[in-house]
Amino acid sequence: MNSRNKPILILIIMLLCLSSCDKSTGPDGSGHYKIAYVSYTDDDLDIYTVNTDGSNPTLLTDSVAHEYYPFWSPDGQYIYYQSLNEDVNEIYRMDADGSNKTKLNEFGGTLALVDISADGSKLLFWHDTNFQYDIYIMSLWPPGTTHVKTISTSYLECVRFTPDGQNIMYMMASSTNYLTYMVSIDGSTTVPIADDVDDCFDASVSPDGTRIACVFQDSENGPGEIIVCDIDESNRVNFSSSDAASRSPRWSPDGTQLLYMEIYSPSITGLMIINADGTGRTLLTDSTSYLYKAQWSPDGSKICYLDNRDGDWEVYIMNSDGSGKTKLTDNYIDDSTPTCSPAL
Repeated sequence: MNSRNKPILILIIMLLCLSSCDKSTGPDGSGHYKIAYVSYTDDDLDIYTVNTDGSNPTLLTDSVAHEYYPFWSPDGQYIYYQSLNEDVNEIYRMDADGSNKTKLNEFGGTLALVDISADGSKLLFWHDTNFQYDIYIMSLWPPGTTHVKTISTSYLECVRFTPDGQNIMYMMASSTNYLTYMVSIDGSTTVPIADDVDDCFDASVSPDGTRIACVFQDSENGPGEIIVCDIDESNRVNFSSSDAASRSPRWSPDGTQLLYMEIYSPSITGLMIINADGTGRTLLTDSTSYLYKAQWSPDGSKICYLDNRDGDWEVYIMNSDGSGKTKLTDNYIDDSTPTCSPAL
């Protein structure tokens, strides 16, 4: 493989792996939204925005570098993102209209910007050197970067802040399975999550910090089921109720519902919603295509996601009850990582 193309291949794999592990951020609210997403422009990845009715698609970045992983600030004024040029990874901030781009940090090697804290004061990223992952927090004010933890593993994913910003969830591969941990932001304390099952991954903490939803899989439970339990792992309840593999549980911003994905075949999935007490399980989509990367709008009124029914990944949005499905992008290439702004 051409050495120049290797970082691009790694990047594409990372974008796919982060499909279910990013989250939207921002305060509750109502009004108009924009969706930020990533698409190709002249062989480079770039960041776009589009209105929720599909109007006014706008290119925000256009350089020789790949720009991706957009995260909205809680007030909707800024978008933070990652840039890759040759082997140099950089983190940038720009105004929501694409102006005033400012470089915040620079690293060589593999880097992933993965989250912004709910109060907008910190960014979370990891850096990889030969399967040694270093998790960092970047304080936006006062500016500074702090090393949290070094993890030796062949695979690290789903790295994100807990809602209170005091801990970081992450999933890693051991020699035999996947394990989820929670580490304090100062790196002093690390605790396992649901460590009594063979696999536990894609954990999500409720907005009030009292409950955890995650996917677990063991030798007796098939393709993967969603469990919800208290933060100390007591009061465990299985929320899955079909033979399909369940993935990507995401709490609604008010903590009253869970959104998750069921995989029916390699090419067909469905988006499900269920109340936080386990009642009211509802299929939101028609289950005729593969849906991906679903997330809530900050006020919980809408859900944006990717759909490949046209043969490539396009950005869609719908109301949280499944009505009003709207296709926001329409092109011949794959779009990725849709992220809903706070109400503007």
